[in-house]
Parts: sequence; structure tokens; C-alpha cells
Amino acid sequence: MTDTISVEMLSLIHTNQLDSDAKPRKSIHGILGGVPTTLVVAPMSLLSQWELETEAASKEGTLKPYVYYGNEKKANLQTLLGTGGGPDVVITSYGTVLSEYTQLTRAGSNGGSDGGLFSICFYRIILDEAHHIKNRLSKTAKACYELHAEHRWVLTGTPIVNRLEDLFSLVRFLRVDPWQSFSFWKTFITTPFENKEFVKALDVVQTVLEPLVLRRTKDMKLPNGDPLVPLPSKSVVIETVKLSKKEREVYDHIQDRAKRVFRHNLEVCIFPHYRYLRR
Repeated sequence: MTDTISVEMLSLIHTNQLDSDAKPRKSIHGILGGVPTTLVVAPMSLLSQWELETEAASKEGTLKPYVYYGNEKKANLQTLLGTGGGPDVVITSYGTVLSEYTQLTRAGSNGGSDGGLFSICFYRIILDEAHHIKNRLSKTAKACYELHAEHRWVLTGTPIVNRLEDLFSLVRFLRVDPWQSFSFWKTFITTPFENKEFVKALDVVQTVLEPLVLRRTKDMKLPNGDPLVPLPSKSVVIETVKLSKKEREVYDHIQDRAKRVFRHNLEVCIFPHYRYLRR
């Protein structure tokens, strides 16, 4: 997560809020809805950064963060968020989501009575570094799918890590019909791609993502023609470094060893097969 992205999300939280007339209420399954709180799920290393950014980028007293992790995880979120005056942003980790989901599945509960993350229908969920759920079969991904929310966002700089199915998991979390159905995704994207119909598959992917993705590039401009992201001009400076005698000896030793290893690999691994094919 970059500071720019966190500020963008915080501006969204400030400007797009739940109707003030809405009151927290429980569903027949005990899930508390009508809660104006945003849930941020992030890697553990970014929890404090989200907390600090929430306070630093907001006018004092306008946005109250709460880190739901460690000792603070003992709090009953239904009690905390259902009486008014609770935190505006609850920040937790992927590990915490997975831990609570595992406990619920073992107990055969839907989460409505435990007061944890799965007992709340949040107004908004933001997954930071969302490629953590790229594997649709992973327990972490399945846990995030089951979180309750009216609105869902995913933030990632690497929506595709290894394969096109990485994208499916994000779409599945966003609950975009009909693409959240894996059979549908496989029919129109995965299978054509595996059959080397690359253009066909990628055209469908582009069609799916176009209405979903907010992307900023250096070429974008404001309505007045100014760059959306003003960047300083690039300058390239080449510095020639002269090695000392000892540094040169170490450098030459490493270079010679690398050359020997490379020649050996060519002779052992590649050339025998090449000669066999020539026969």
C-alpha cells in the first residue's frame, strides 16, 4: 500500500458514508447490519501504517481507527459498533480473518453470535495487498469471501501474479456476476487461454475489468490539461568507479568462477541434448 492509495481510500470513507438515518440492526442469523464502519484487511506489517495514515490524513476527531488484532481482538465488535460512537475504521490482518473463520467452521457457526468479524455486515471492506487471496482454493481467500459488507474494494499492484486465475479470486471477492462463478470464468477465460486462444481470452478479461478497475498512469491529465501526476524530468548520470587492487582481485575471482560454472552447465546440460538432436 502506498500513502497515495491509503489517502484515496480515506477520502472515499469521508465522502461516501452510510445514511445517517440508518440504525444498526440484526438479521435473523444474528449478523449486525446498518453499521457505518469500514473494515480494512491488510498484512500484519501494514496495520500500524493504516492506523497512522487514518489519523494523519484526517481532520482531528473526524475519523476514529481501531486495530482489531492481538489483545484488542478480545473486544465484542457487535457491542463496539452497535451502540453508536464506535470506530469508523476497523483495521485487521489476513491472519486474524483466517483464524476467526477457522474457529467458526470448526464450530459450525455462521458467526452471528460470537461478536467477531463475521458477526458484522460492514458498510465497506477494503482488502489491501489483495494478491494475498490470489489462490481461490486457499483458506485465506475462502475466509475473505465470507466477510459481510455492502461495498467491497481490493487494492493491489499485482492483480496477476502467476496466472489469469489470480484475477478470478479478486472478482469472486467483489461478487461480480456472472464472473464470480468459476465455471463461467473457466468457460470464457481459462479454457480459451489454455487452448492458446490468447486474444479471445484477454479480450474477455479486459471487458470484465474495464468497469471495475481504477488505474492511474503518468500519461493521464486533469481537465485543464495539467498532468494528473506531475513528475520531475528524468536525468541519467553515469559514474565510473575505479576499483582498488583488492576489490579488482575479488571482482575478477567472482567473474571467473561464474564463467566456469556457466560453461560447465552448457556442456553438461545443453550441448549433449543438442548433439543428440543433431543425430
